[in-house]
Amino acid sequence: MKSKSPSANVSKLKLHLGKYLAMVKRGKDVIVLDRTTPIARLVPYSDDIPDTLVITPAAEDAAAIGSLRFPPVSDGPTDGVAVLLKERKERL
Repeated sequence: MKSKSPSANVSKLKLHLGKYLAMVKRGKDVIVLDRTTPIARLVPYSDDIPDTLVITPAAEDAAAIGSLRFPPVSDGPTDGVAVLLKERKERL
């Protein structure tokens, strides 16, 4: 079983940077949080990982975007929750 990665919010990371970098040196990943949202992961450096950007092709053809259906735009106030519930019912 893999242990959970340690995490730190930005201010705690700045205050104790040396401690977290020591964890990374020992092979641990450290999750950086903005409040409770993960925003980055500090991982040990490896020469095995290429420095190049890997581009993965899109799952669908870009031309397919023209076939997307969007709901009509309302002129007045809209109840977003009601719209989402209606859309979900239509999908079922």
